[in-house]
Amino acid sequence: MNYLNISLEIVTIALALIVFHFYRRRARKDLQNKFSEQTKALVDAKDKAEKAHAEAIMEHKNLISVNQSKTDLLNILAHDLKSPMISIKMLSKMIIEEADNKSPVADYAADIFSTVQRVHNLVDEILDSSIIESGVLILDKKSVDIGKLAELVVLDNSIAAEQKDQKIILKTEDECVVNGDESRLRMVIDNLVTNAIKYSHLGGGIWVTVRKTIKNIEINVKDEGLGLSQVDLENIFKKFQRLSAQPTGGEPSTGLGLSIVKQLVEMHNGTVTVKSELGKGSEFTVSIPRKGNS
Repeated sequence: MNYLNISLEIVTIALALIVFHFYRRRARKDLQNKFSEQTKALVDAKDKAEKAHAEAIMEHKNLISVNQSKTDLLNILAHDLKSPMISIKMLSKMIIEEADNKSPVADYAADIFSTVQRVHNLVDEILDSSIIESGVLILDKKSVDIGKLAELVVLDNSIAAEQKDQKIILKTEDECVVNGDESRLRMVIDNLVTNAIKYSHLGGGIWVTVRKTIKNIEINVKDEGLGLSQVDLENIFKKFQRLSAQPTGGEPSTGLGLSIVKQLVEMHNGTVTVKSELGKGSEFTVSIPRKGNS
């Protein structure tokens, strides 16, 4: 009887081992199948990722090529446009200086000068925005007297201001020297002054002040113009930003000028701020480290 019980136990254990072994083999096979499926899915995902990465690289290269072509085209256009514009400006200015103030010829020449100046500014803004955006702009830094630079900018814009019966009051301190790119800093001041002329009332005043602080040179341009709304102030330095106020003389605008100002000032380790109120004019202040502090 005991032998029979023992035999049954042995058979039961053997059957249990056979069943366990069967299910273990089946589970292992299922696991292998799942592993194979997951491995295949990972390989497919890797292939898709590599393909997407290659396509992204190709698209990036194409965008760089297109952007470079755009920049090259703008450079060609700007060069071909700027050369004759400079000649027209010089000739019209000579006519203004030599003609009788009461002569209509002087008025015609002033109109020509003002129009060409506006187109010149538009070309500069579009070109410079493209160059800055492409990241290829390299500053040619040297000692620059901001006071003298402001005098040149005011002189350049005097005819445009006179046509709107506006008066530009310039006040500068001596030796306001920074280490910077003269042409780019001139562009910064010019953008601020032309904007003041553009958005100021006929007969209004514009104040351009250059002064020293302990560490910085400050350029302040204040006008009695239309002023800026809160929405304008929040978006004033963004690209292609059109202000709610319209130019008082119908002048054109690309919406790029103040964006360029901000980028160029920051490339000189400086800051630009604005204070304004609707109907009470605007005041822009550019602060750039004095030479030796940058």
